[in-house]
Amino acid sequence: MSITRLARYGALVALMLGTLVAGPAGAGASPAARETWVGQVQRHARHFDYSGSACPVDPAVMCPMYVATYRIVPVTRQAARALPRVAGSTARLIGHLQSGRDAQHQGKLVVTRVEANNPPPPPPGKSGVEGTVMAGPTCPVVRPDKPCPDRPVETELRLAPANGSQTITGHSGADGRFRIEAPAGHYQLTATYASGPGGCQPVDLDVRAGRFAHADVSCDTGIR
Repeated sequence: MSITRLARYGALVALMLGTLVAGPAGAGASPAARETWVGQVQRHARHFDYSGSACPVDPAVMCPMYVATYRIVPVTRQAARALPRVAGSTARLIGHLQSGRDAQHQGKLVVTRVEANNPPPPPPGKSGVEGTVMAGPTCPVVRPDKPCPDRPVETELRLAPANGSQTITGHSGADGRFRIEAPAGHYQLTATYASGPGGCQPVDLDVRAGRFAHADVSCDTGIR
C-alpha cells in the first residue's frame, strides 16, 4: 500500500474514532452555547427527561437517526417552573448538552428556557356565500288546492365587495343552488336573471373567514 493511501486511511479512521468519542452533536458544548432542542418532555419522580432527536434543531447539524433520552437539568427559574406545564407534550428547550451517561440517559440537557411547542394555527378554511335563486309567482292565481310554489332559477350571479374591489361572479344550477368562494368582507349579491318588473332583489351580506354565509335571492317573474 502506498504512503498516500496509508495517510488517507489513517485520517479516515481518526475521523471516525473522533466522532464516536465526541458523541452526539452538542456534547461538550460550552455552558454559554444556546441551542434549540425540540422533543417530548417526560416527567419522572423527581426529574424530567427529554426524548427526541439526538441533536439540536437550531443550529441544524448532521445527526444520527435514533431517539435519544437526556436528563433535563433546569438552571433558571423560568425553566424549572415551565417544565411541569409542558410535561407529556412537545416542548422547545434552550440549552446545551453535557456528558452524563447512565443506564437511562445518554447525557444531560442543561436548559435555560422551556417553551411549549405550539404548532401554528391551521389556515382558515374556504369562505364565501351559498344559497338558492328562486322566481315567483309561477301562476296568476294561488289557491289552497292548487299551490303555486316558486321555481328555481339558473342564472349568473355577481358578488360585489363593499370596498370597491373586483366583483366576484358565480352561477346557480338548474336547481337554483349556488356556492361562490370569496374572502371575508361585506358584499352585495345580485342575480342577472331577466325577470319581471320587480327584478331580483339584491342581498347584503357579511362573509366571515372560514365560513359560508347563506343567502337566498328572490326574483319576480312578472306573472299576475
